[in-house]
Amino acid sequence: MQRMKRLWSSNPRWLRITAAGFVAIVILYWLTLWAFVTMVLGEPAFGHLFEGPQDTSAIAAAQADPERDKIIRLDASTPPDLQPVMNAIGSTPVVGVGEASHGSHEFFTFRQELAKRLISERGFRLIGIEAGAADGEALNRYINGSNEDLDEVMAQQKFWIYDTTEFREIVTWLRHENANRPVDQRVHIYGYDVQDFDKEAALLLTFMAENGYSTSGLSALRNPKFDDSSYLQALSATQLNEKISAANLALKRMRALLLDQPRPTTREYDFAIYLLEGMQTRLRLIQETDFDRAFTLRDRSMAANIRTARSLNRGSPIMLWAHNGHIGKSTLSGMPDGAKMMGYALQEIYAEEYMAIGMIFNAGGFVAHAPPSESPHYLMLSFAMSMFGDVPFPLMQTSTPKSDRNPVLALFKATEGNVAFLDIRKIAPKSSLHKLLASVQPYPMPGAVYVGPASARWELSMTPMFDALVVFDTVSASQNKRLGIR
Repeated sequence: MQRMKRLWSSNPRWLRITAAGFVAIVILYWLTLWAFVTMVLGEPAFGHLFEGPQDTSAIAAAQADPERDKIIRLDASTPPDLQPVMNAIGSTPVVGVGEASHGSHEFFTFRQELAKRLISERGFRLIGIEAGAADGEALNRYINGSNEDLDEVMAQQKFWIYDTTEFREIVTWLRHENANRPVDQRVHIYGYDVQDFDKEAALLLTFMAENGYSTSGLSALRNPKFDDSSYLQALSATQLNEKISAANLALKRMRALLLDQPRPTTREYDFAIYLLEGMQTRLRLIQETDFDRAFTLRDRSMAANIRTARSLNRGSPIMLWAHNGHIGKSTLSGMPDGAKMMGYALQEIYAEEYMAIGMIFNAGGFVAHAPPSESPHYLMLSFAMSMFGDVPFPLMQTSTPKSDRNPVLALFKATEGNVAFLDIRKIAPKSSLHKLLASVQPYPMPGAVYVGPASARWELSMTPMFDALVVFDTVSASQNKRLGIR
């Protein structure tokens, strides 16, 4: 120790100050990183998530609870027996069906078979997807008879989850279904996410030029590059603010041009107004630096877009597809001041007319962007990038192991078969089963980026998030066409 002190003292003062400063910066970086991980994923994210035995007493109490009989094993045939799910939905007009990963085969197929029945039997004419408005419209044109090539339409989707073999099947089915329907009874797809700008700007300018509107004063919307992160990062703060201000002025001018003239009764006009809302939100997202505020802004805007889509289609029932982290009615942290999910906002708008169905799993495969290591640094980076749809890591098929701590998943696993359904609303509030579902447990729920098993597990309570659960014991990775691509 004395030798180390003498060695330290023998160095010039400026060098000692520099070294001490560097060490302080490194320590501060890791403390900040840990604080971020704790805030977003909860304290156990990289700590005791996998420690401790399973709560066998909670499982035993729930297994002995007569309410357990309300867990329904679903026939795993193709197509699956969905009647219990249809019975639970009833006449609910806004139905969100989540997914515990963006890239598992079983989630795609289950949701798509449910969509077919809602369309055929319950009069649903709208499907809302977690995608930008322009990408959703490209799919909508195709299912309504356009001559575009489906491979090209899917390849041009910004979000890779819509370039899969599984999704191709439902798009093909919808096109065939619409071909046999009157125009006013056809199904429409809406992309309700707000992470795109450039494609939407191009669509709006084309619409205005083709319909006799003046496009003067709209130069800020031509080749705007708001979806080019490399370009935006090269701008100074002043340049970025000026660019955003110019785009906002152009959008206000565009809105005035569209609203000042007599309103045409066409879907194209209605869709132009729909585009404007999401583009203004996108500009706000680019400037937002707080994660919770950005997440809440995005999800509230998605809920607003869903309401607009319904109003433009005479209040038609709508089925929503998104990650559980958007479909849920809670906050990311479970705390009242946490980032609010889309389902939280939808419940404020529709109350009991919105039903949130979560799909969860115990273990298995999925597709996600995979960083080169499981360093917490990549976790922090991935959250920031995935919020804006810009992830530089390759797309991979991967998997997560079974949890040994979650008594809820263990209880559902005890039900015969690979998939079970439970209408949580039918469970007695004071029952052991309800208490178990209300307890906070770690659930596998990987997002667009997978940074190891810990990053894929969210500490959640099911009762405030969902009205019903579809639980798979194991799942497999979807057949994605962009594997290995950044």
